[in-house]
Amino acid sequence: RILGVGFIFWLTPFQTNLWQAWVILIYTFVCITDFVDGYLARRLKIVSDVGKILDPLADKILILVFLPLLQMQAITAFPIFLILAREFIVMAVRVFAAKNGLIMGAGFSGKLKTLITLPVCGILFARIPVLDVPLPWYLLPIDLLRSWVFSWPSWIFEGLIWGMVGVTLWSLADYMCSFLWQSYLRRSGGTYRDWE
Repeated sequence: RILGVGFIFWLTPFQTNLWQAWVILIYTFVCITDFVDGYLARRLKIVSDVGKILDPLADKILILVFLPLLQMQAITAFPIFLILAREFIVMAVRVFAAKNGLIMGAGFSGKLKTLITLPVCGILFARIPVLDVPLPWYLLPIDLLRSWVFSWPSWIFEGLIWGMVGVTLWSLADYMCSFLWQSYLRRSGGTYRDWE
């Protein structure tokens, strides 16, 4: 995932549908590996404390694709500020919790946030106006999908962006409540559980 994000940064900003298609293809592959990684970890029951820390870190690096989207004016700065602020707050709370012996895994709201954010970012890559050039046959399906998404009215993009922001803020509130509850149980001598 980290390597894929590096390639995306290297290929952006793009000017033609050729490089746009490659960015969308790489981004899609990176997102698929994220879901496959989580599925295999749960299926094979190899979820570990290290994984609970490293997987969200990789997700946060993946969220950095908002920066080239901002540079190419597919999204404005304020929604990105809210999304990145959430990521930094959660990362700080995770570090604080780990120092106190409390491992905070991703909750349902965090997984839902990721499930919504990743496709929306891919859709926003298709929102960029580009110069059409001849494409190899294997990129034509991506270009057709890109052309269809580009034809959507702007209110659909705005709805997707603010819906994503709403879920992001809800996941922050849910994570903070989980952290405070587990901290309270730990201090009061009760039991706590990792939030999967």
